[in-house]
Amino acid sequence: MIKNAKQAGVAKLHLQAMEKEREDMVKNHNTISKISLELALDSFDGLIEDLKEELNDYEQLISQGFHCFKNKSLDNLSEIIISSRIAQNISQKQLANAIGIKEQQIQRYELNDYESASLPRLQEICDALNLNLSFVDIHILGKQPNFLLPPNVKPDDVEMAESKIKGDCSLYLFNT
Repeated sequence: MIKNAKQAGVAKLHLQAMEKEREDMVKNHNTISKISLELALDSFDGLIEDLKEELNDYEQLISQGFHCFKNKSLDNLSEIIISSRIAQNISQKQLANAIGIKEQQIQRYELNDYESASLPRLQEICDALNLNLSFVDIHILGKQPNFLLPPNVKPDDVEMAESKIKGDCSLYLFNT
């Protein structure tokens, strides 16, 4: 994900370089086999397409903004936060000032997709961006004694599996 104008500029330069490299490869195809050329071109095409898509996503956020993300997991929370900041044309410095921290901290958070941010900090950032996060259909999975086992699983089965994992470091049985 492209997270700021500087990264977008670098991505555009990389895109131009990859397109030129691909073009040069087509021009000088006599030096490699046909199958090697096809594989290399497929690889370049995939990389070029991915980069174009990322640039397009970034430019759409800047020009059109967004209103709602449908997300089924917390895995993409960082993407939603960053996209919201970009779509609202809020710089990392402005966001940092809004919550009373240094710009470098926002840069670090975004560099690591907010992995080091605490839940209260994430809420503070979401509030500063006017993001309303709501959770629907939360399913919590666990094991005894706090959670009920599915009807087809017996407590003895769980104990046996735990014992096997501890002893073999695996649930798989290999017959030799």
